[in-house]
Amino acid sequence: RIRLGDVALLYVSPEQLRNRSFRDAIAHREIGCWVFDEAHCLSKWGHDFRPDYLYAGRFIREFSQAQNVPIPPIACFTATAKPDVIDDLCEHFSEGLGLKLERFLGGHERENLSYLVVAASKAQKAQRIVELLSHELKDGGAAVVFCATRKTAQTMSELVTAAGTPCGCFHGGLESEAKKDIQQRFMQGELAVSAATIAFGMGVDKPDSRGVSHADSPGSLENYLQEAGRAGRDGLGARC
Repeated sequence: RIRLGDVALLYVSPEQLRNRSFRDAIAHREIGCWVFDEAHCLSKWGHDFRPDYLYAGRFIREFSQAQNVPIPPIACFTATAKPDVIDDLCEHFSEGLGLKLERFLGGHERENLSYLVVAASKAQKAQRIVELLSHELKDGGAAVVFCATRKTAQTMSELVTAAGTPCGCFHGGLESEAKKDIQQRFMQGELAVSAATIAFGMGVDKPDSRGVSHADSPGSLENYLQEAGRAGRDGLGARC
C-alpha cells in the first residue's frame, strides 16, 4: 500500500529507519513532511530512552540525497522540553540538515488541574492514597497511581482493590499480553484505578481520569508534569 501510494499518512517508530524493507517501501514516494512526536528524544538530553532517534536526521539527509530532492519540512512536537532541550533540537537540525526550525511555544499550563501535596509518614502513605482515591472517584471516573517500583505498584494495587475499588497493576516486567489486557480494562472502565510504574505513562489518554497520585516522587519536574498530565484529558477538573 505504501509503494502503490495508497498510504498518505504513515506512523512509524524511529527504529524502522534502519530496516531495509521499510526504506525500500518508501524509496519512490515523495515525502511531504517528517513529523516527530516526543521530539525531546532527539535531544542529547533525552535520547537515552530511544537511541535510534539520533539516527533520524542522518537518515533524512541521506534519503533526500538518494532521491535528489530538497529536504522536506520537519515538524517536532513535545510537551516536556525545557529551554536547553529546545535549543538542542534546533541545533540538531541546523547543523545536521541546514534547517532553521521556527518555535511555537504553547505553554504547559493546564488550568483544569489542581495540585496538592499531602504530608504522610511512610507507614501512613498507602492508606492516605486509598482514602484520596475513594474521595476523587466518588462520582465515577478513573485514576492512576504512579509508583517508583514494581513492588510498590503491586502492593498499591492489592490495597486499593481490597478497599473496594477495582485496581490493576502495570509495570515493565509484565508479559506484553498482560500489559495489553490491563491497559484495555482500564481504558474501558472495568478497572477504575491503575497502579503503575512510569512504563504506563506515555500512551495513556483516558479522558475521564479524575486524579493522578504519586506514591513516590518522580525523578524530575518534567517527569512529574508528564505523569500528572494524564489527569483531566477531557478538560474537566481533576486533581494531582
